[in-house]
Amino acid sequence: MGEIQRQSIKGTIYSYIGVVLGFITTALLYPFILTEDEVGVTKLLLSYSVLAAQFAGLGFNGVTVRLFPYFRDKSTGNKGFLYLALIIFGIGIIIGLGGLLLLQPWIISQGAEKSAFFAQFFSLIYPLVVFQLLFATLDNYYTQLYKSTFSFFLREVFQRVSIIAAIAAMYFNIIDFNGFIYAFVFIVCFPTILLIWQIKRDGLLEINPTLKHIDKALWKEIIVVSGYSIMTSFTGVVILNIDSIMLSTMAGIGATGIYAINYFFGVMIQVPARPMIKISNAVISDAWKKNDIETIKNVYRKSTITQFVIGSILLILLLINIDSIYQYLPKVYSEGRYVLILIAIASWIEMITGVSKSVLGTSDKYMIQTLAMIGLAILVVLTNYIFIPIYGLNGAALASFISITAFNAFRYFYIWYQFKMQPLGIVHFKILILTLSLYLFSFLLPMTNNYLIDVPYRSFVIFALFMFISFYMRISDDINNFIKNNIIFKNKKY
Repeated sequence: MGEIQRQSIKGTIYSYIGVVLGFITTALLYPFILTEDEVGVTKLLLSYSVLAAQFAGLGFNGVTVRLFPYFRDKSTGNKGFLYLALIIFGIGIIIGLGGLLLLQPWIISQGAEKSAFFAQFFSLIYPLVVFQLLFATLDNYYTQLYKSTFSFFLREVFQRVSIIAAIAAMYFNIIDFNGFIYAFVFIVCFPTILLIWQIKRDGLLEINPTLKHIDKALWKEIIVVSGYSIMTSFTGVVILNIDSIMLSTMAGIGATGIYAINYFFGVMIQVPARPMIKISNAVISDAWKKNDIETIKNVYRKSTITQFVIGSILLILLLINIDSIYQYLPKVYSEGRYVLILIAIASWIEMITGVSKSVLGTSDKYMIQTLAMIGLAILVVLTNYIFIPIYGLNGAALASFISITAFNAFRYFYIWYQFKMQPLGIVHFKILILTLSLYLFSFLLPMTNNYLIDVPYRSFVIFALFMFISFYMRISDDINNFIKNNIIFKNKKY
């Protein structure tokens, strides 16, 4: 767990800085400087570009996660792996952009009545697809070399600071909304250039133009894994973005903007899990190759505890401050109150399952996760189709809640059945009791009429109590060790 802890902590620090910056962007600036339609445009640009980029990736990122241990060899430039990855990238971009070009008239026509404003910016999706796919390709390669934190800095800090600067320029009438959108696209694309520079600086941009190290058996495995990964990655992106896309066509781009702001608050709970899952992919993949089941069980169990603790703290803080959030935001965004609640609870449930995605996705049963995700994508589309006409943007959130909860339950029970790994125990029950108790206790705290005072005061009390109780109950070894070594007992023996 040493490498996971080290990089997870650094990644989490960047992630939390990103949360603060994202909060400034999404909660403090977007609702007051951009209209709901303009927020919707930025959300749809990212949704469509991520969807197309995942399809264009041809499933190779799954190959990187699962099969890189078979290429790992510094003396041969990792047996030409990066060269192969870039070849696949080139082929995928040609296929992906060609397909997007053919589908463009149909996509625009689907939202012609309620999202016509978006059509004039559709061409900006093309550069977003190219740069986002290249970033993902290089980032996955870099992560397998146990270098996962720089990309977090680029996405969570550099990119968000740059977007804030662009919004400020719009606020001071230096640029108009069209100028902001072009700046937004450039800001999303530019981190790819910086990532290439950093990989080269580390001496890891090893493009060995040979594939002679790949034998027939490995080629077969690459093709099989790619096939399943295409379905996994594409359906994964469908799951994450189809709600916004369907909302824009069924309820209008304004509803998409309101949904995006509330969705942001709900998924903040998952932020700490991202660096842990990212580095765990490499560690667990190596462990499967060595058949080191104990390491996998240990990583899996500890991840559920750590993520459950952090997720529970964030869920309580979000729920006790929900009225203050809507006191601050423009009134129109309160229409998405149940979006925030449902997405937050769904994110919390996903945190409880720890790195189950890595455990199943890097095992020899990875195809089960693919098939389950296809089923999940179908469920997401069906539930959105059913609930959006009835409940509008809250219906999209309900659809996501049902689908995400069902999928995480399936993955948890499948790992338990297939690999006999069951990470939950009495400690998780203690965390749940502590969470419910402190949430109920929050109602006893006196409230002020000023949210600028109320939010930090109530948040500090609940956070301090949660950490104090969990520390002395020794709920999480990882969190306790971090507190001992970095906060309370730094440079002292405990």
